[in-house]
Amino acid sequence: MITEHQVNRQLGFSYATPELPEGELFLVTNVVPGGVMDKAGLRIEDQVLMNSTVRLYRLLIECQSKVAAFQVLRDNTEVTISVKVPAMELPLKRVVFLF
Repeated sequence: MITEHQVNRQLGFSYATPELPEGELFLVTNVVPGGVMDKAGLRIEDQVLMNSTVRLYRLLIECQSKVAAFQVLRDNTEVTISVKVPAMELPLKRVVFLF
């Protein structure tokens, strides 16, 4: 989705979602040095503890100019990532999420 790509580019991270029977897993595959997510403490190989990518993007988009917090699993320990989400340029003025 174009919006996800724009959020990833502007916040400086990317992830993979391997197919697992337990549900969807976000495995962080890249963090841009000096980027927003790097400054928030996100690391390569962190596992984002959310059950859908839609929830992650909803949180990040709705928290523009605010702090968003989410949990990751790092070395078998839950860590809270708190990120000051900047105002972002997105291709759509309003993003609607359907479940």
